[in-house]
Amino acid sequence: MYINSLYLQNFRNIKNANISFSPNLNVLVGNNGMGKTNVLESIYFLSIGKSPRAVKDIECINFEESNAKLGLEFIRNKTPRKINLNLFKNQKKTLLLDNMPLKKLSDIVGHFGSVYFSPIELQIISGAPTLRRRFIDIINCQLSPQYMDELFKYQRAIKQRNNYLKAHKTNEYNTELESWDIQIASLCASLTKRRQVFIERLNGVAKEIHKNITNNIEQIDIKYISCIDDIKDASFDEIKTQFLQKMKQNFEKDRVLEYTSFGCHNDDIDVKLQYLKDNQVIKTINIKKSGSQGQQRTSVLSMKLAELEILKDEYDEPPVLLLDDVLGELDKDRQNALLNYCKNFQTIITCTEWKYKIDAKIFEINNGVITLKQ
Repeated sequence: MYINSLYLQNFRNIKNANISFSPNLNVLVGNNGMGKTNVLESIYFLSIGKSPRAVKDIECINFEESNAKLGLEFIRNKTPRKINLNLFKNQKKTLLLDNMPLKKLSDIVGHFGSVYFSPIELQIISGAPTLRRRFIDIINCQLSPQYMDELFKYQRAIKQRNNYLKAHKTNEYNTELESWDIQIASLCASLTKRRQVFIERLNGVAKEIHKNITNNIEQIDIKYISCIDDIKDASFDEIKTQFLQKMKQNFEKDRVLEYTSFGCHNDDIDVKLQYLKDNQVIKTINIKKSGSQGQQRTSVLSMKLAELEILKDEYDEPPVLLLDDVLGELDKDRQNALLNYCKNFQTIITCTEWKYKIDAKIFEINNGVITLKQ
C-alpha cells in the first residue's frame, strides 16, 4: 500500500498543494511552524476520518476560508483507489471513496492504512489512561468493524445510563438500570477480551522491534490492566458475569456521583522497560516514572511500529508510516536502526534538516508552500 499523490486546499496553512510521493522514503524538510506536520495530519485524517490533532474539524480549515479539500490517490493490492474529504465551517464534512459518498464516518476505516507518530504520541506513555485507551481503540477499529460497532454502542450505552442516573436520582437499583447493565456488561466483556488479546499480540511484536532498535540493550513489556481480575483465561460469559456483579455493587456510588464509575472505559495499559544482558532481563523500570525522554520516545515508536506490523498482517501489505519529528531525541544508533527499518515500505518523515546518506525523495516546505528538492 502506498500513496501516489496528495491534494490539499485550504488545509491549515497550506492553501494549495499537489504532492507526488515516492513509494519508498519521503522527507519533508522545513523550520518549525512551516506546515510539515499539517501534511502528515491530512494523510492520517484520510485514513481514519478524523484529525489526530484537532478537537473540531473547523480547526483544520484555513482561517481565511470557509472550506477545505483533501484528496488522496493510493495503491492497494495493486489497485488504484481514491479518497476525498471536504470540510466546511457551516455544515457536516463529506467523505467519498472512489467517488462514491460514504454514509457514515466509520465507513472510511480499513480502506487506506497509515500509522502516525508525532511528539504528541509520547503521551501514550506519559499522559492519562484515556490516551492509551484511544491508542488501543483506534488500532482495533482498523482491524475489526465489529470492534468499532461495539465500541460505539458501549459509549452510547454508558452515556444513556449516566443520563438516567442524573435525571431520575433513584435510591433503588431497578429493572431499568439492570437492563442497561446487562447490555453494558455484554459489550464490556467483548471489548475487554478483544483488547486483552490484542495487547498480547502487540507486546510480542513490540518486544522484538524494541530490541532491534536498541541493539539488544532494552526491551519493553506491555500489559493490559482491566478493571476486573483474571481475564486472560476467563470465558466471555465469566467476564460478563463479573462486570454485571460489579456494576450492581457500585450502584450506590454511581447514584451519588451520577455517572458510571465501573467499566472498561476506565481500563489502562502498563508499559515497563527491561534492561537486557546476554538476552536476559537484569532490571525492570516503570518507563513513565523513570525512563528518559529518549527511552520514552523509543518505546512509543516500538509500539507504533508494532501497530504497523499488525496492520500489515491484516492488510496483506504494509500501511504507510508517518513520522513527525521522530529523530531529534534518538541517538545515532537508534536513528540508523529506524531509517534502515523504514526502507521496507512507504514512509513520510518530517525534520528540520536532512543529513542522512539514504535514498529519499526530499521536499522543502516554507509557509505552507511545498517544493521538490530532489
